[in-house]
Amino acid sequence: MRFEAVIFDFNGTLLQDDDENQQSWLQYLYSQLNQHIPDSEYRDNIQGRSNTKILLEYLSEDLTKEEIEKHSEGKERLYRQMLIDRGDRLKLTEGSYNLFDYLDYQRIPYTIATGAPTPNVDFYFETFELRRWFDRDDVLVDTGDFAGKPDPEIYLRAMKQLESTPEKTLVIEDSAAGILAAERAGIKHIILMDTSKNRNEKYPVFDNFDEVIQYLIDLEK
Repeated sequence: MRFEAVIFDFNGTLLQDDDENQQSWLQYLYSQLNQHIPDSEYRDNIQGRSNTKILLEYLSEDLTKEEIEKHSEGKERLYRQMLIDRGDRLKLTEGSYNLFDYLDYQRIPYTIATGAPTPNVDFYFETFELRRWFDRDDVLVDTGDFAGKPDPEIYLRAMKQLESTPEKTLVIEDSAAGILAAERAGIKHIILMDTSKNRNEKYPVFDNFDEVIQYLIDLEK
């Protein structure tokens, strides 16, 4: 089987930043609510969802757009500083660049569909030199003008942009919200990136993107 397009999630998929995302959310929400969010609640109710959805649920349903942007940037400043503090250890998931090159060689179009806000995506492009493989204007990000994951809209838009169909699109995800968004978009082929070596009963799970290249090669045999 040969795919028409590949759509990447970013956080927890191309970048292993679960710890920084979790700690920055927990710290920021504690600063606003003066209460701790349990790890299990973070995994079930926060991970993979858009900032807007999280802030409306945890702070107030009546937040204005300006207030959402202010709170979101407060949280993301914490997050970006945590990434910067990694220093030389701040790298994309092993094999990421190899997979981009492989898709280019195979002439399979691909893009990123992420719930990350614009300032973070700009940070990723600068830090990881993503312009070599991606047009920044084509990357789908959380701009607040459409529902975030687990709503399917971001994947529907990505497929339209790539001129692909759900049956011939591969999504690479890591979170429950992202998986549900892809499923709701009608996408059948989903693989998961999990460097912690957890396994999933429904979809294949990989530790690095060199393994994904071999998976794609095997599918075409």
